[in-house]
Amino acid sequence: MKIGVLTFHDSYNFGANLQTLATQSVLEQHGATAVVINYVDRRKRAHYDTITSPAQAACHHRFVQRYLHVSPEFDSTADIEAYCLDHLDGVVVGSDAVFRLATAYHPRNLFRRLVYRHDSSSHFNNAAVFPPYWLDWRARTKDSAFGKFAIAASSTGTEFIFVSVPFLKRAWRALGDFDGVTVRDGWTRLMVRCLSFGRVRPEICPDPVFALPKVFAIPADERPAADLTRTVLLSGKFPAAWRGAVIDRLHARGYRVANLPNPDQDFAFPEADTTIGLPISPVAWYATLAGAGGFVGRRFHAMVSCVANGVPIVSCERRPKADPLFHAKHKSYDLCRRAGMPGRFMSEQALMETPAAAVVDLLFEPASQAAARHYADRAAQRFSEIIAAHLHVLAEKRRARPPQRALSASAIP
Repeated sequence: MKIGVLTFHDSYNFGANLQTLATQSVLEQHGATAVVINYVDRRKRAHYDTITSPAQAACHHRFVQRYLHVSPEFDSTADIEAYCLDHLDGVVVGSDAVFRLATAYHPRNLFRRLVYRHDSSSHFNNAAVFPPYWLDWRARTKDSAFGKFAIAASSTGTEFIFVSVPFLKRAWRALGDFDGVTVRDGWTRLMVRCLSFGRVRPEICPDPVFALPKVFAIPADERPAADLTRTVLLSGKFPAAWRGAVIDRLHARGYRVANLPNPDQDFAFPEADTTIGLPISPVAWYATLAGAGGFVGRRFHAMVSCVANGVPIVSCERRPKADPLFHAKHKSYDLCRRAGMPGRFMSEQALMETPAAAVVDLLFEPASQAAARHYADRAAQRFSEIIAAHLHVLAEKRRARPPQRALSASAIP
């Protein structure tokens, strides 16, 4: 079977690239021919180009060329629909924030439109365009031999009660047309159940990157030049005094310290024993985390990459002011809770208020680290099982209704 993968494969974002590679690899492990749908969101690409250096952007483009099997390039839902129905047997949407929606009715956005007279949606949530990742197609496929599945989809904390009515209607229709829906976190599960009025009750699926150690061998030219097993990575704009105290504690335990960059910022600091600079490829970034002695900082897929490879973590994220649902909505806390280490996630403000000794003790605390290792093994297996289950559903549909592809003027070669 030829299966399309529709996700954020070309973003200048390490995690987005890696989860695409993992999904493609697991599909191929189960005998499918995977094709990454080469959808390019021009608006988002323009934003990335303003915050990412050309050299770093080139690393992400080379990643796509080297590791992914991509379709022709598309920039509209209609072109994606025509290609998929004419050339593929099914589509897997996800993982990552494919179910994120613009919150046009959020009081903050309404205020900005009234006062500043401009589109308040972010670069990743266009309030005027329904995202193509929901597969909201004109052609109904539920009763055909074509399969549509959402795998480990996330809404990234979308406050869905503020989504516009037209988007809510389209989301309701799209959810009913999927043959299978799994989500990555509890908040997205709540959103899917609410938007579908209880018709769709998705189960939790681990992030695809948990499967990467099982299905992908890091090439020699992407591995770190030095042994990092006694090096802890720090990633974030931490105050110098707090950072210095943590580094002193790590040195006392015999560890070295290095920064871990994001595509748009290297987070270098003078106290580092080793400086990791940009540009860096997504696979080299992953290999750095996989071989490290520990990680303290932000970014969901940095945390996943570590947990998947048995590397201890302390994760943090900025907490918006007056947000009582911060932990309920946050994917990183959701993962830490499921992995048996909820105390290893905290707001960035709370982390800064935690004494350096307590942070280092938490990083190397054995009980929660053992729980995380156990979870990682189960997560890799579970992601593979869910992919296999989706392919089985599609095979049963094809046996019941042999596919009959109609040639049309809209067909894309």
